[in-house]
Amino acid sequence: MQKQPGNKYCLTMNFLFKSFLSTVITAVILIFTSIKADAQRHEFGVFGGGSFYMGDLNPIMPFLSSRPAFGGLYRLNFDKHVSIRANVLRGYVKGDDALLKFNAERNLSFKSSITEISGQLEVNFKPFLPGDKKNKKTPYLFGGFGVFKFNPKAQIDGEWYRLQPLGTEGQGTEAQADRDKYSLTAFSILFGMGYKMNLTKRLTLCFEWGMRTTTTDYLDDVSTTYPSQSAMGEMNEVARILSDRSLTNQGNNATYQRGNPSTKDWYSFAGIYLTYRLKDRVKYSCPTYN
Repeated sequence: MQKQPGNKYCLTMNFLFKSFLSTVITAVILIFTSIKADAQRHEFGVFGGGSFYMGDLNPIMPFLSSRPAFGGLYRLNFDKHVSIRANVLRGYVKGDDALLKFNAERNLSFKSSITEISGQLEVNFKPFLPGDKKNKKTPYLFGGFGVFKFNPKAQIDGEWYRLQPLGTEGQGTEAQADRDKYSLTAFSILFGMGYKMNLTKRLTLCFEWGMRTTTTDYLDDVSTTYPSQSAMGEMNEVARILSDRSLTNQGNNATYQRGNPSTKDWYSFAGIYLTYRLKDRVKYSCPTYN
């Protein structure tokens, strides 16, 4: 029988998310009444950094197997404390039982691209606007919602195979008709923290780390139990191999736990944003920077 991954990371992330959410709600109630229509400022920017995943193949180790990530954003600053933002991000994640050795006997691995479109609310701890010469830096919190596409793959003899069409847990077989093939598009709730600073009257640099809790448990193609023997008989050879790669008792683990269906997968983006402030249409209280 396979060992189930622990859920300490989920408990920790749920606590962080609830704490963040209560902080943002309180801040928005206090701040939102001070928003001025003529205080809007527009920024466009680029992102570079890394992405990682946490789930059945990595339940406990943030930043393990981080991969490159990049993207862009648009930010609308309402006042010195509140902004809204739209992101388009592209990243890559991977997991490997042999690397973490949390469940080395299971011997599964995967990689996947992630393309995310999201919107979020930012709340600055200190008064801040891009280009402000007096208030040059501030930490901030953010939260929001996103939609993302993923596509887990695994390797045999140097060749990569898409896992979702194979139905490695018996999805799409008559013997396991209760298991449908999962969607490669899912939703996420994102939250995190950052630090921003003005470099010039137009350029702002942000350091940011954000976590995403998702609506899928198949980012890594691992969720429930090994398929029944009859279901495995319906699979092709590649699907059978990628379904059960156990170091011992391979092919004889039907109904044993392959993953932990009680928790969803997470992923993260962390890195640097460089934004450019567009020229304002009206004058503000900072003539030197306008």
